Amino acid sequence: MSAAGNVADFMNQNDEFCRQNHIQITKNSPGYAEAELVVSCSSLNGSGVVQGGAILTLADFCFAGAANAGNMQCVTQSVNCQFLRPGTPPVLRAIAREVSRSKRSCLYRVEIFNADQELVAYATCNGVYTGKALIPEE
Repeated sequence: MSAAGNVADFMNQNDEFCRQNHIQITKNSPGYAEAELVVSCSSLNGSGVVQGGAILTLADFCFAGAANAGNMQCVTQSVNCQFLRPGTPPVLRAIAREVSRSKRSCLYRVEIFNADQELVAYATCNGVYTGKALIPEE
């Protein structure tokens, strides 16, 4: 299995918050990732649409799947998210693409789509590389 595949599996298994909230990485490679949120009752706000925080978490986790795909640990430094339309069931899908990367930091654009492929939100995510491996070498 590739390093990216191992990272996706590691993150899906070890991120308890995302597991509990039905968010997982579905595809990743260095500089790119896809993730999905299977919308449940606990994802919805009082207006019956997906909570903005759930959409932001999906964007952040998708960013992490792309930025960490080479097994170099990257942590989020900042996120700016623009909400364009309400998120609706049954699923939201995120795609993260690298915009810029240096030895110490990176910038990604993440787009979030509904099941009809309409753009729900987009985010820019800045990350910092810690200099450590995400998955410790054995």
